Amino acid sequence: NFYRKLGFVVTSRLKAYYSDSSDAYTMWKIL
Repeated sequence: NFYRKLGFVVTSRLKAYYSDSSDAYTMWKIL
């Protein structure tokens, strides 16, 4: 499923951002 794979990539990307910077996590919560 394309959308499932896309969602997995987005989740991985968000986890990477979270571990890289707490600011990115804050921005994600705002969105």
